[in-house]
Amino acid sequence: ATMADGECDARAALVFAVGLIAGTGCTICSKELFQMTSIGLSGKEEQFRPPLFQTWVMFLGMSFALPAHFFMEWRRKMNARESPDQLLRIEAEQAQIGWHTYKMLAVPSVFDLIATVLMMVGLLYINASVWMLLRGGGIVFVALMKQYVLGDNLSAQMWVGVATIALAVVLVGSAGFLESSNTVMGNVPYGVAMTIAGTFMQSLQYVYEEKVMSGDTGAPPWLLIGMEGLFGTLLCTFVVYPIA
Repeated sequence: ATMADGECDARAALVFAVGLIAGTGCTICSKELFQMTSIGLSGKEEQFRPPLFQTWVMFLGMSFALPAHFFMEWRRKMNARESPDQLLRIEAEQAQIGWHTYKMLAVPSVFDLIATVLMMVGLLYINASVWMLLRGGGIVFVALMKQYVLGDNLSAQMWVGVATIALAVVLVGSAGFLESSNTVMGNVPYGVAMTIAGTFMQSLQYVYEEKVMSGDTGAPPWLLIGMEGLFGTLLCTFVVYPIA
């Protein structure tokens, strides 16, 4: 089967698996970073708790997708030099992406900034395993918004899966409330609440991005990631850090 048939092919499954492994590794590294100690400006040993710094680093890394996007678009044009029709089609596609599209791509960075800060704060208070499972709540939020905001009707089988995930998130969250030991700061309920709030904000981001990418002037994925990283880096550097 292929993605054109509405099913998941081997390539899509591989991409998903790589993303899952990379995301898990990122979470473990983030939690380990929060548990490290160092000598602070006061000369005393302090715990390293930089949720804003991790958010800034994430956006900075995403911004490198922007030059990658322009490089790949340049390669497309170079490869199409022998085919005038294909070259005209590529240039027409690129001409449709104007300043209005770039401004629309700034919106996800706001969602992502709020979501990442909330979830990084949540990770300070709860175990990484609980944090990862709570993020599954994003599937529930996205499913509800796809049904009632985007107007994409979900099948009965999908709703069964959504209900199962919702039940699992409730159970994991309840277990987190009952276990207040082996945490960095001990306030598990606060960490669970921040993680759920961040997951909801990230769901808003996903729905918005899907709407933008599937519109009349769809934004290429690399451009979407790069612009989100660029605007997010600027917001963190010149707005969030000065306020914090």
